[in-house]
Amino acid sequence: LGHDIQTGTVSLAAGTELTHQIFWSDTYSDLRTERYFTYTPNKNVTPVVAYGDKVTSRETLTTMAQRLEGEGKRLVGGINGDLYVMATGEPLGTVITDGVLRSVPGTNNQGYYAIGFLEDGTAFIGKPDISVTATFSGATMRVTDVNKTRTAADGKHDGGLYLYTDEFSTTT
Repeated sequence: LGHDIQTGTVSLAAGTELTHQIFWSDTYSDLRTERYFTYTPNKNVTPVVAYGDKVTSRETLTTMAQRLEGEGKRLVGGINGDLYVMATGEPLGTVITDGVLRSVPGTNNQGYYAIGFLEDGTAFIGKPDISVTATFSGATMRVTDVNKTRTAADGKHDGGLYLYTDEFSTTT
């Protein structure tokens, strides 16, 4: 993809390093900068998924870090795990924390991949294929989206049954 110009790695904690890399992109004919963590699961450092008070709260990494530190956790680093809709703050992909579905794209899912963590801290990447149903008065229906902003019928959205929980917004 290009030519390395400068690379530096610093150890942050047991089994965790931060790499800063500058390279010349042959594809785009310009300089590119990357920062990434290399992590080996261990008992001293465990990954945590944080998203703010509500799914649409649009909290910064700094704010979430302060909250986690207030809970007695010591942070080693952080990354943005998903893209989100600027107008609403809702994540484009799936958010699951502590085994609870916080936000799930339904039929409009564009096939977004997600990162997840096993109980031992091992990371994995995959394309979630989640189907949600809800039962009302004995009738079971497929839920189109969970905690996503419902939009007007504009030919681009399937419409359907949207499920909102108290996780969506402060106004839900």
